[in-house]
Amino acid sequence: MNEINLREHTTLGRTGLQVSRIGLAGGYKVHAAAVEMAFNDYGINYFY
Repeated sequence: MNEINLREHTTLGRTGLQVSRIGLAGGYKVHAAAVEMAFNDYGINYFY
């Protein structure tokens, strides 16, 4: 069974942009501290 490393980045379609394999949605009133922690501590850079 292959495991996916969620801290790795991958290419977003044909854009060439490198994004995290997991994203963070802000539709549920996510606190700014949680967004900062996702970016700084976990490398998440795909926000929607």
